[in-house]
Amino acid sequence: MKIRVLGAGYAGVRAALDLARRFRGRRDVRISLINQDGYHQLVTELHRPAAGSVTGRALAIPLRDIFAGTGVELIRGTVTDIRWTAHQFVLDRERVFRYDRLVVALGSEPEYFSIPGMAEHSLTIRSLNSAGVIRRHIASMFREAAGLPSVRDRRPYLTVVVAGGGFTGVEFAGELADRVRGLARRTGAPAREVRIITVEAAPDILPGFDDPLVEAAVDTLVRKGVSLMMGVPIAAVERGAVVLQDGRGSRPGPSSGRGECGQTGWWNGASPRGPGGGRWSTSICSPWTARMYTLSATRRWRSIPGQDSRWLPPRSMRSARAGLRHITSGPPRPDGRCGPTREQVSVSWPP
Repeated sequence: MKIRVLGAGYAGVRAALDLARRFRGRRDVRISLINQDGYHQLVTELHRPAAGSVTGRALAIPLRDIFAGTGVELIRGTVTDIRWTAHQFVLDRERVFRYDRLVVALGSEPEYFSIPGMAEHSLTIRSLNSAGVIRRHIASMFREAAGLPSVRDRRPYLTVVVAGGGFTGVEFAGELADRVRGLARRTGAPAREVRIITVEAAPDILPGFDDPLVEAAVDTLVRKGVSLMMGVPIAAVERGAVVLQDGRGSRPGPSSGRGECGQTGWWNGASPRGPGGGRWSTSICSPWTARMYTLSATRRWRSIPGQDSRWLPPRSMRSARAGLRHITSGPPRPDGRCGPTREQVSVSWPP
């Protein structure tokens, strides 16, 4: 049996390791992990290289080290197609591989919530490469500002807008605030003129977290000099400007209007990624075929009777282990659905 795992993110790595452990010593089972890079990225730490605190190399763990001695075959390539009925997938548009069981853990893509101009005029933090782009862009804007004569001219270049007050947005804003003085010193830009503004459409940052944690995060960011604008949806993003809808709860700046900026970062959500896109589902098995299992770390909305609705946190590891239970629970049922166990986790499948 050939079990192929697509993607070496948290869910993919966990699934491959657990499968290798489960089928250890089975010569009739061959497990392969497919990834476009030869390393696993610590994506929960990407705010650090984006702000310039560490190099990207520090967050890249070679897959050969992770899977040494496990028997898992490592294959480099980019998934360009999945042929569901033929039980095949294609790498780099030309290499075709067969599978008996396929685990799809290809990660996610930024969710822009149909905000006009957001995709075209923002930088997203989603990989080591994108983190490097953000770091270099901010340094470039600071160097441009250093050569301008007035505060008014420098302001757009020294204004960073963080769109989204979730985990990554909050972490990046705080990390960048810690790096401002050093970056300003190296580029010649005036540190006192730098503005970091976090804009969040929800009433507060870190939606879904307990109030004491949110308050502690707010206090820390404000103490670092980050301006927080809560309850203020972004209406549009233009070249060099963020347009806001009317709102209340800004801390400390204005709550509506138009602000000029030299850089906008988008860290306010993600949608599952895979050939043909993705959408929400609450089952591990794909409706297309019981031979394919899809894993995702994306969040989903849940309404609990008698309680406030809230976002559920990412569940890469739980998703991976639920998928393992389905793969090892025996042959698919006659109706094509999963085996005897069903886990209600955040997953996705190509439409």
